[in-house]
Amino acid sequence: DRAGTITANETQDAFGAIWLDDAIGALLTALEDEGQLDNTMIIFQMDHGMTEKSTLFEGGNRIAQFVHYPEGLGVSGRDFQGLVSTIDIAPTVLDYAGIADHYAMDGESWKAAMDDPVEENRWAHERCLFFEAEQDRAVKCGQCNKYVQIRIENDNGTLAHSETWEYGELYNLGVERAMYTNLCDATTGEYALWPQTSHERNNLILDATTNPDGVKALKNTLDCHKNRTSAQDLAVPDYETQCTQFTDWDGSSFVCGDVGLCPYDSPIGVELTRTCKWINDNSHCGDYHSYCEHTCGICNPENVLNNPTMGCSGSFKCGMCIGDCDHDGHCADGLVCLEREGFEDVPGCEGLGEEAGDYCYPIELAPANQLLTDGDCENSSTGTCGECRGDCDHDAHCH
Repeated sequence: DRAGTITANETQDAFGAIWLDDAIGALLTALEDEGQLDNTMIIFQMDHGMTEKSTLFEGGNRIAQFVHYPEGLGVSGRDFQGLVSTIDIAPTVLDYAGIADHYAMDGESWKAAMDDPVEENRWAHERCLFFEAEQDRAVKCGQCNKYVQIRIENDNGTLAHSETWEYGELYNLGVERAMYTNLCDATTGEYALWPQTSHERNNLILDATTNPDGVKALKNTLDCHKNRTSAQDLAVPDYETQCTQFTDWDGSSFVCGDVGLCPYDSPIGVELTRTCKWINDNSHCGDYHSYCEHTCGICNPENVLNNPTMGCSGSFKCGMCIGDCDHDGHCADGLVCLEREGFEDVPGCEGLGEEAGDYCYPIELAPANQLLTDGDCENSSTGTCGECRGDCDHDAHCH
């Protein structure tokens, strides 16, 4: 009777759901009878997604998870927006138990992110999760960006652990060796529900509108993870390397995904800052604006710099204050201070001093007409640098 009116094909699933419900109910009742329910952390999750296991697509590795926290911990009815993996369970349980002294693990505790909206936002938009199934590998960074590499089948079962095996063809996707998909709705920027609107049906890796720097960043992130977990190096496990699409800036190119980290200069050197992400010319900063800090103002068309020379990828229309500077001395090695016309009063572009407001830029990419061959700055790291911008009090400060 509890199954209601069902077809013959639905009988097994219905009875399975009833059995599972009864089993969990019996467990909760036993804990309550022993007075331990409010002292127990219960984690309930699926074995795999709505489709078969052993697939790197969302239908296989995206699962539901429910957590019951002991009394005084957690928030009832809370929907956590961050990306969580099964490798996070052990460090999280130890964290809630107050056990700080334990061996290193790949996962992270989500306890702090549950109590901090900024941290939760980082988990949702900046974290990368890695997946593997036999010879196949994938990385998902944030809610939107996913990169998959599928290797060709081989009779040698140990080939996946070799240093020499190559990537094969993607099934049903022609001769491409990799797949990039944007899992989010193009209008809202939110994760598209599966399977009705799954974007994994479309490989965007050769799409002319796809940001190649973003795809490259995802590939580099996956390569980083494979190198970090290489079987040849497991004698000394690497728990320190953080493989992320927002890698350290190499000084020659800007890498910016849907939500990217771009370089800005500070008196102590080049750092990374967050930028706004743009979707179809509409600003989309999420519930919290933590990853829009240090950008040129609020995330809207009037305040965000969308000139490609001002920041990240022109295709994503993101820009930011790349290091307010008075002179080359405020920039890291390999960068020069260039004039930024028309943006001195942009909200959020506070500089280092009254005359600050210009930006640092790679020497080899800087427009020639903005570099001077004489009147060079005292702190210049190159023979041709940007002009002194209010940094000299007398001639002795100049060459």
